[in-house]
Amino acid sequence: MEGYSKDQEASQPAYPPQSGYAPQPGYGQPPSDPAYPPAGYGYSNQPAQPPPNYGQTIPASTAGVHITTVSQASPPNYLGLALFVTFCCFWPTGICAIVKSTEVNNAFARGDHAGAKAASDSARKLSYISIGCGIASIVISVVFVIIYYVVIAASISSSY
Repeated sequence: MEGYSKDQEASQPAYPPQSGYAPQPGYGQPPSDPAYPPAGYGYSNQPAQPPPNYGQTIPASTAGVHITTVSQASPPNYLGLALFVTFCCFWPTGICAIVKSTEVNNAFARGDHAGAKAASDSARKLSYISIGCGIASIVISVVFVIIYYVVIAASISSSY
């Protein structure tokens, strides 16, 4: 590069000082070259805003206006419960619960918070239905076995 010393070649161009921030060490004035824009080029007279701290209250101006950002948490997907009821209780509604539980994360990633909440509620409801069906089938099986053995015992004793 012509017209520059080795020190200027290795350093970065200086930027106008930002209000509210300490000046950066090692940044001097820009070289007086007609290729550089004027010193205030592209900058407004407004003070610089620091990056937002999510979930905290940040004063937006000196007028007392505050901006609060709230991040919404994803609803529970009940995937563990859905897998449990599929393998241990009643698999037809358990499979439907697994499908609904995977829809929760997909809907939340799309930004559909209402759809994610609805899918979460459906996954929970289907899991509870599977638990109910599993318990009912165990109770019916136990009653059937008891009745079966009572009938067999009665038929054995009556045949003697």
